[in-house]
Amino acid sequence: MRNRLSYLSQMLYTFRHRFARPLPWTRFCAVRLGCIGSHHVEAITSLGRFWHMEETGSHQLLHFFHSSAWCRDAVVVHWSHLVLAQHVAVVVEGRTVLVGDQTYGVKDARRMPGVVTLHQDSETQSKPTSFRGHHWGIVGLLVGSRSQAFCLPLEARLHQGFTHGRDDETAEAQRPTLAVRLVNMALQCAVRHDRPALLVRDAFCAIAPVFHLATSRWSLRLKQPYLAIVTRAKKNSVAYEPAQPKPLPARGRPSKDGHPIKRKDVFATHKEQCVHASCTVDGHVDTVSSLVLTLRWKPLKAPLRFVLVITSRGPMVLRWSDLESDPLMAMALYCARGRIETLFAMLTGTLRALAYRFWAKRLPRHARKPKKHGTRQAPRQEHVQTVRRPWQACERFVM
Repeated sequence: MRNRLSYLSQMLYTFRHRFARPLPWTRFCAVRLGCIGSHHVEAITSLGRFWHMEETGSHQLLHFFHSSAWCRDAVVVHWSHLVLAQHVAVVVEGRTVLVGDQTYGVKDARRMPGVVTLHQDSETQSKPTSFRGHHWGIVGLLVGSRSQAFCLPLEARLHQGFTHGRDDETAEAQRPTLAVRLVNMALQCAVRHDRPALLVRDAFCAIAPVFHLATSRWSLRLKQPYLAIVTRAKKNSVAYEPAQPKPLPARGRPSKDGHPIKRKDVFATHKEQCVHASCTVDGHVDTVSSLVLTLRWKPLKAPLRFVLVITSRGPMVLRWSDLESDPLMAMALYCARGRIETLFAMLTGTLRALAYRFWAKRLPRHARKPKKHGTRQAPRQEHVQTVRRPWQACERFVM
């Protein structure tokens, strides 16, 4: 027990140089220890009860999340440096494994910035189809081993509702999509530490702009892109085999695409070419059939590796931007993507990280009932900085 407390004390002390004065760092330690020791974390109120604070002390903790004496980005950078320095991250072919996904936080406040109308597809009839809340993008790091990995959160950001803070003044058609925003977070993490990373995402991220963004930043030292992506292919995806050269002499431009291959027909046409091997799937050893095809994907206008896998639970097709990789490794990593769902359950149920209440009086009131995003009202120009502070406080509280 003494060793654990000593380790925790040393870890918190490393954050001292990220704060301008000793008092904000002391409050940071109080918040951090309160989240660990409190039996039920419910925003700032439970932290005040944990430390037996009066009303003045609770207001001081509330002011801590609005304070300009520390920067959230600097604390996030130090946290990721601290995690990578422990050498507990899962490394595959020289790349750290990142897992990203989105989660929702239900919010009913009428003056809370970033609150938008959200839609969910759930089989539970007790959940509403549309509701008001925050849309979070979270990137985590796989730590431990491949067979027993845990997803450790690295960064969380609000990905919708920028009209309230006027941080995104570009046209609606030019704004980055939700999938691109999440990949950009992972790319910044890899570039920041000069360490190549591998991002595992679901089929929601299987779009061309994501792969373009991943290959946009290269490491001159390692001569490879900073970020590689493993996603599940969508059901309607189509790829093309390499085009066969025309017999000479031939007229016209040579064809770039060969025979089209559809995802729904690929297992029927290439089933005899699959290779059988044993692989760990969700912690269990299973005999799988795999096939690797390097096909040209028209939206990307470049070759992409397609990994066809048939397990006891059914078939699936994965896309991997790395053309020199082990196909079974792609399936094992995609199965580990479910660890982030455990992380979401821990954040919302155990730590209550989404149980925050920060709002701005200068923000125009919006309705509690779900409405179209076009009805969102932006604050007046002289109130923008006042509205941005609770936005930043929400992100600081979650981190």
